[in-house]
Amino acid sequence: TGILKVENANGDILEEWKPTEFEEVLDPQIAFLINDILSDKGQAVGSRIFVSGKTNAAKTGTSTKSNKQETGGSVRPSDGWVIGYTPTIVTGVWIGNTDGTGMSYNADGYTSAAGIWNTVMTKALSKLPNEPFPVPEGIKKISISKASGKLPSANTPQEFLTADYFASFAVPTEIEKSFVEVEIDKISGLLATEFTPEAAREKVIYQNLS
Repeated sequence: TGILKVENANGDILEEWKPTEFEEVLDPQIAFLINDILSDKGQAVGSRIFVSGKTNAAKTGTSTKSNKQETGGSVRPSDGWVIGYTPTIVTGVWIGNTDGTGMSYNADGYTSAAGIWNTVMTKALSKLPNEPFPVPEGIKKISISKASGKLPSANTPQEFLTADYFASFAVPTEIEKSFVEVEIDKISGLLATEFTPEAAREKVIYQNLS
């Protein structure tokens, strides 16, 4: 909605847009999972797409237009993007040449557009409190195994455990079978047999990669 309100010189409201009924175009749980992924600093392309002290999501992009590139040599990037947002503010930045010709070979959404995006959003959010993304009803945070994405078993090592968000309709129910406990012969390193002395027996957990 481009025009929210029209007033005359006396301040009388001539036209005003008011929200009516909205159509839900994406399940709130799916939207939250996307927000959570795009705001994960540990998995992001770099720090430029995050505003210090704030919670935001962001995605970079780079594209080429091979039909408009100079002939010969490698194709150069022609578009660099960053689109990032909080629950209140969204900013998109495009960088490139208006005639469609390529930028430098090392240009991309992160190196070329993220700095601009960060400057704009840092200023826009400077006087606003941190605003985490709301967690909709149904979202569950569950401990899973990093080896399989399934529920951990009694044999899953501690270092393979992690907690992640799931929508109510996609909660894992299957217990993994990736780790098995076996008894080995400490002398040979092979499976223990009936001839292995008790002192040489050791229970060890192995990951089954098959």
